[in-house]
Amino acid sequence: MCLELTELKGYNLKIFQKKNGYRFSIDSFLLAWFVSNFNFRYGIEIGAGSGIVSLLIDRMTVDKKHFELVEVQQGVCKLLERNIEINKPLKSEFTIRCEDARYILPSIEPDIVFSNPPFTDFLKGKVSPNIEKAYARHTYLLSLPSLLNWYKENTPQKTGLILIESMKNFDNYKKAISHFGLYVEKVVFIKPFEDKNPNLFLVSISKQCDDCKESYLTIYQSKGIYTHKVKQILGIV
Repeated sequence: MCLELTELKGYNLKIFQKKNGYRFSIDSFLLAWFVSNFNFRYGIEIGAGSGIVSLLIDRMTVDKKHFELVEVQQGVCKLLERNIEINKPLKSEFTIRCEDARYILPSIEPDIVFSNPPFTDFLKGKVSPNIEKAYARHTYLLSLPSLLNWYKENTPQKTGLILIESMKNFDNYKKAISHFGLYVEKVVFIKPFEDKNPNLFLVSISKQCDDCKESYLTIYQSKGIYTHKVKQILGIV
């Protein structure tokens, strides 16, 4: 297994990644930032990958939490275990479950569930020959309906679900969320530049009806220059 170590000095984190496997991107930081704004003690991450999202949340928040990290790929689970170990001591507790998220039962009652799910239907678009990249990007195992159904059937009424997705899937998300009798609580639209349309969105889903709150976040103030808010999220200010 050919690995390289990435240091996130702003968060005092070290993350091993496979050179030829799926690698984290700014999506991980955005999801961690959004989740860290919610008050919770017990969280479940679906499709935890390298563990970067939960590790970032541990750094972004001040109180001790318990994270249950679910990852289906055996090789990725070993990498996840290594990343937890190399970053100890951590103020939060981490439990790793190398299982298929569609069929697990939570070992805790989560306050929040979060995921950076596959963006692309496996029947559409070019599929990477690298199995880790394919699983991370395409809905082979985890589709939106299967994730929403699992969330609805296996978590308490108060539990929230937080996802990050491509804007191309926004209408499908609204329809699927409504189909399962769920509600959109908050949406953050992610714009590459102030004068451009959003290309990503963060969404908080609830089992209880409430008014939807919308806001925007801009990534770049000019080409290659992050906005101050995004610099804070990335830990580079």
